[in-house]
Amino acid sequence: MRRRNARLGGLLSALALAAAGCGDLCGRGTSVYSSLSAKYQRCVSPGFNLCFDQGACESALPSCGSADQRILNAQLDCYEAAASAQGCPSTFDLPSCPDAGTLSQPCQSALQNAPTSCGADGG
Repeated sequence: MRRRNARLGGLLSALALAAAGCGDLCGRGTSVYSSLSAKYQRCVSPGFNLCFDQGACESALPSCGSADQRILNAQLDCYEAAASAQGCPSTFDLPSCPDAGTLSQPCQSALQNAPTSCGADGG
């Protein structure tokens, strides 16, 4: 279970960093990740935690253009819908979100390299 937490947490942390919307996008990311984490804790595993580092998110955003931010917002829309959907997921898998596009290389690099306080186990 810890390995699943780490894999999901790592992927969500990357999106969280990507969601580095100076202010609104990062704030929204914090809220969406909190809701999604609460749902997984309630439904699947009481110890499950998704890490979102808003500071790292905000530090990466200047490298992400408006097209990147639209992609990130589309992903947050998908995660937000999953968090608010009725019922419980049966696994730690991420919701199946449509591919909204590919982030630019500068944005991807900034998100991957931003320092984060998230632990290796996703929390």
